Amino acid sequence: MSIIMIVVSIVITYFIILFAIDNSQLKATVQEMKDILANIQQQLAEGHSRNETVEAEGIDQGDDGEEHCPGCGVKIYLKDRFCPACGLRLIE
Repeated sequence: MSIIMIVVSIVITYFIILFAIDNSQLKATVQEMKDILANIQQQLAEGHSRNETVEAEGIDQGDDGEEHCPGCGVKIYLKDRFCPACGLRLIE
Protein backbone atom coordinates (compact mmCIF):
# COMPACT_ATOMS: atom_id res chain seq x y z
CA MET A 1 0.00 0.00 0.00
CA SER A 2 2.82 2.41 0.82
CA ILE A 3 4.45 1.76 -2.58
CA ILE A 4 1.23 2.81 -4.32
CA MET A 5 1.12 6.03 -2.28
CA ILE A 6 4.75 6.79 -3.19
CA VAL A 7 4.05 6.24 -6.90
CA VAL A 8 0.92 8.40 -6.73
CA SER A 9 2.89 11.13 -4.92
CA ILE A 10 5.62 11.04 -7.60
CA VAL A 11 3.04 11.26 -10.41
CA ILE A 12 1.27 14.19 -8.72
CA THR A 13 4.59 15.96 -8.15
CA TYR A 14 5.51 15.40 -11.81
CA PHE A 15 2.29 17.02 -13.04
CA ILE A 16 2.63 19.94 -10.64
CA ILE A 17 6.13 20.63 -11.96
CA LEU A 18 4.93 20.21 -15.56
CA PHE A 19 2.10 22.73 -15.09
CA ALA A 20 4.46 25.16 -13.35
CA ILE A 21 6.84 25.05 -16.34
CA ASP A 22 3.95 25.58 -18.79
CA ASN A 23 2.70 28.57 -16.76
CA SER A 24 6.15 30.18 -16.70
CA GLN A 25 6.40 29.88 -20.51
CA LEU A 26 2.90 31.31 -20.82
CA LYS A 27 3.88 34.18 -18.53
CA ALA A 28 6.91 34.95 -20.72
CA THR A 29 4.74 34.94 -23.84
CA VAL A 30 2.15 37.22 -22.25
CA GLN A 31 4.89 39.60 -21.08
CA GLU A 32 6.35 39.73 -24.61
CA MET A 33 2.90 40.56 -26.00
CA LYS A 34 2.46 43.30 -23.39
CA ASP A 35 5.83 44.79 -24.37
CA ILE A 36 4.89 44.79 -28.06
CA LEU A 37 1.57 46.49 -27.34
CA ALA A 38 3.28 49.07 -25.11
CA ASN A 39 5.72 49.84 -27.94
CA ILE A 40 2.86 50.27 -30.42
CA GLN A 41 1.02 52.51 -27.99
CA GLN A 42 4.14 54.64 -27.54
CA GLN A 43 4.57 54.98 -31.31
CA LEU A 44 0.95 56.05 -31.68
CA ALA A 45 1.39 58.62 -28.91
CA GLU A 46 4.38 60.04 -30.79
CA GLY A 47 2.19 60.61 -33.85
CA HIS A 48 3.14 57.66 -36.02
CA SER A 49 -0.40 56.45 -36.59
CA ARG A 50 -1.70 54.79 -39.73
CA ASN A 51 -4.21 57.61 -40.13
CA GLU A 52 -1.53 60.22 -40.78
CA THR A 53 -0.99 61.27 -44.37
CA VAL A 54 2.23 62.60 -45.86
CA GLU A 55 2.40 64.41 -49.18
CA ALA A 56 4.84 63.00 -51.77
CA GLU A 57 7.18 65.96 -51.45
CA GLY A 58 7.52 65.14 -47.76
CA ILE A 59 9.30 61.87 -48.54
CA ASP A 60 13.01 62.18 -47.87
CA GLN A 61 15.34 61.20 -50.67
CA GLY A 62 18.75 60.10 -49.46
CA ASP A 63 22.11 60.79 -51.06
CA ASP A 64 22.02 57.38 -52.72
CA GLY A 65 18.74 58.10 -54.54
CA GLU A 66 16.68 55.88 -52.24
CA GLU A 67 13.58 57.26 -50.61
CA HIS A 68 13.01 57.19 -46.87
CA CYS A 69 9.96 57.51 -44.65
CA PRO A 70 9.61 61.05 -43.25
CA GLY A 71 8.31 59.58 -39.99
CA CYS A 72 11.04 57.13 -39.08
CA GLY A 73 13.68 57.26 -41.84
CA VAL A 74 13.35 53.63 -42.97
CA LYS A 75 13.96 52.88 -46.67
CA ILE A 76 10.69 52.78 -48.63
CA TYR A 77 9.74 52.04 -52.21
CA LEU A 78 7.59 54.15 -54.52
CA LYS A 79 4.93 51.42 -54.60
CA ASP A 80 4.56 51.49 -50.80
CA ARG A 81 1.34 52.98 -49.50
CA PHE A 82 2.37 52.61 -45.85
CA CYS A 83 5.78 52.64 -44.20
CA PRO A 84 6.68 49.03 -43.34
CA ALA A 85 8.30 50.10 -40.05
CA CYS A 86 6.06 52.75 -38.47
CA GLY A 87 2.87 52.36 -40.54
CA LEU A 88 2.80 56.00 -41.70
CA ARG A 89 0.43 56.42 -44.66
CA LEU A 90 2.29 57.67 -47.73
CA ILE A 91 0.57 59.31 -50.70
CA GLU A 92 1.88 60.71 -53.95
